[in-house]
Amino acid sequence: MEDLYPSANVSLYIRLIGGISYATCASTSIVANIILAVVLLKDNAYFKEIPFYLIVWQMIYCDLVTQVLQLYIAVPITLTAKQIYGLTLLLYVPAFFDTIGHWGTLMFAFLTALNRLSVFMSPSVHRVFFTNPGIHFPKTFLVLIAIKTTLTSSADSVEKQIQLRYEPYNRLANDTNVS
Repeated sequence: MEDLYPSANVSLYIRLIGGISYATCASTSIVANIILAVVLLKDNAYFKEIPFYLIVWQMIYCDLVTQVLQLYIAVPITLTAKQIYGLTLLLYVPAFFDTIGHWGTLMFAFLTALNRLSVFMSPSVHRVFFTNPGIHFPKTFLVLIAIKTTLTSSADSVEKQIQLRYEPYNRLANDTNVS
């Protein structure tokens, strides 16, 4: 296992604060998504007829994937300050799906904004793209873009990694001198 911070002894307190922050944010998001999913499932007979909720379901899936993988990748690496998974598939496969989830969340949030905007600004566009069965085209298109963007960045050897020389983080680590 390789030290992520060879030039600075990262403080235990900084690692704990970072790891707990990641874990708290990810856990809160997971709980909120589960509550939202329960509400949507409870009234599924009503909601399934409204295309807006198909977009919301996609956002729930993408966000859950992203947050669960943050608990798997970011929290342990932050707490240990070591690349505990090495450069193996245990790191790269989850990171690949994390990136797809991230892109999906961003794109479906944008699609939600377009959906709400089109209701008021252009009802004819809304009827074409944001009603059944028209909603399936933008939904499928955005999923394919998220996958294509992730595949392209992976094929171009763009790796997700923690920046070793992030100055404010290293300065704070050097100022505390507690391990």
